[in-house]
Amino acid sequence: MSLVNSIIPHRLSEAVAADGVSIAYEDIGYGDPLMLLHGLTESRESWHEAGYVEQFLQRERRLILVDCRGHGRSGKPHDPAAYSGRRRAADIIAVLD
Repeated sequence: MSLVNSIIPHRLSEAVAADGVSIAYEDIGYGDPLMLLHGLTESRESWHEAGYVEQFLQRERRLILVDCRGHGRSGKPHDPAAYSGRRRAADIIAVLD
Protein backbone atom coordinates (compact mmCIF):
# COMPACT_ATOMS: atom_id res chain seq x y z
CA MET A 1 0.00 0.00 0.00
CA SER A 2 1.37 3.42 -0.89
CA LEU A 3 1.83 6.10 1.73
CA VAL A 4 -0.47 8.41 -0.23
CA ASN A 5 -3.36 5.94 0.19
CA SER A 6 -2.74 5.40 3.91
CA ILE A 7 -3.80 7.57 6.86
CA ILE A 8 -1.58 10.47 5.81
CA PRO A 9 -3.63 13.66 5.27
CA HIS A 10 -4.40 14.13 1.58
CA ARG A 11 -6.51 16.77 -0.12
CA LEU A 12 -7.18 17.84 -3.71
CA SER A 13 -8.21 21.47 -3.95
CA GLU A 14 -8.02 24.56 -6.08
CA ALA A 15 -7.19 28.21 -5.62
CA VAL A 16 -8.48 31.04 -7.76
CA ALA A 17 -5.81 33.31 -9.21
CA ALA A 18 -6.24 37.09 -9.31
CA ASP A 19 -7.37 36.88 -12.96
CA GLY A 20 -9.97 34.21 -12.15
CA VAL A 21 -8.07 31.16 -13.44
CA SER A 22 -8.50 28.02 -11.32
CA ILE A 23 -5.19 26.58 -10.05
CA ALA A 24 -5.45 22.93 -8.97
CA TYR A 25 -3.18 21.57 -6.27
CA GLU A 26 -2.71 18.55 -4.04
CA ASP A 27 -1.80 18.88 -0.35
CA ILE A 28 -0.34 15.70 1.14
CA GLY A 29 1.23 14.83 4.46
CA TYR A 30 2.40 16.75 7.48
CA GLY A 31 5.60 18.36 8.65
CA ASP A 32 7.63 21.09 7.00
CA PRO A 33 5.97 22.04 3.68
CA LEU A 34 7.66 21.60 0.33
CA MET A 35 6.04 22.91 -2.86
CA LEU A 36 6.85 20.98 -6.04
CA LEU A 37 6.36 22.64 -9.44
CA HIS A 38 6.41 20.53 -12.60
CA GLY A 39 8.17 21.18 -15.90
CA LEU A 40 6.78 22.60 -19.12
CA THR A 41 4.99 19.53 -20.51
CA GLU A 42 4.02 17.85 -17.24
CA SER A 43 1.52 18.09 -14.38
CA ARG A 44 1.52 17.43 -10.63
CA GLU A 45 1.09 13.73 -11.46
CA SER A 46 4.70 13.69 -12.70
CA TRP A 47 5.91 13.80 -9.09
CA HIS A 48 3.88 10.67 -8.25
CA GLU A 49 5.04 8.82 -11.37
CA ALA A 50 8.71 9.57 -10.65
CA GLY A 51 8.40 8.28 -7.06
CA TYR A 52 9.27 11.58 -5.38
CA VAL A 53 6.00 11.82 -3.44
CA GLU A 54 6.63 8.53 -1.63
CA GLN A 55 10.24 9.50 -0.89
CA PHE A 56 9.33 12.86 0.65
CA LEU A 57 6.43 11.40 2.65
CA GLN A 58 8.81 8.87 4.18
CA ARG A 59 10.83 11.88 5.38
CA GLU A 60 7.70 13.32 7.02
CA ARG A 61 7.31 16.28 4.70
CA ARG A 62 4.10 18.03 3.76
CA LEU A 63 3.91 18.29 -0.03
CA ILE A 64 2.04 20.85 -2.08
CA LEU A 65 1.90 19.72 -5.71
CA VAL A 66 0.65 22.37 -8.12
CA ASP A 67 -0.83 21.97 -11.59
CA CYS A 68 0.49 25.16 -13.18
CA ARG A 69 -1.98 27.10 -15.32
CA GLY A 70 -2.52 25.40 -18.64
CA HIS A 71 -1.64 21.97 -17.20
CA GLY A 72 -3.42 19.09 -15.48
CA ARG A 73 -6.65 20.14 -13.77
CA SER A 74 -5.87 23.86 -13.72
CA GLY A 75 -7.57 26.39 -15.97
CA LYS A 76 -6.31 26.78 -19.52
CA PRO A 77 -6.72 30.39 -20.67
CA HIS A 78 -6.60 31.01 -24.43
CA ASP A 79 -4.81 34.39 -24.19
CA PRO A 80 -1.01 33.96 -24.42
CA ALA A 81 -0.59 36.94 -22.08
CA ALA A 82 -2.16 34.81 -19.33
CA TYR A 83 1.04 32.76 -19.14
CA SER A 84 3.50 35.49 -18.12
CA GLY A 85 6.01 34.91 -15.35
CA ARG A 86 4.18 37.40 -13.14
CA ARG A 87 0.92 35.51 -13.55
CA ARG A 88 2.62 32.22 -12.71
CA ALA A 89 4.12 33.78 -9.58
CA ALA A 90 0.70 35.15 -8.62
CA ASP A 91 -0.74 31.64 -9.03
CA ILE A 92 1.72 30.27 -6.48
CA ILE A 93 0.83 33.05 -4.06
CA ALA A 94 -2.87 32.19 -4.51
CA VAL A 95 -2.16 28.56 -3.61
CA LEU A 96 -0.14 29.59 -0.54
CA ASP A 97 -2.92 31.90 0.68
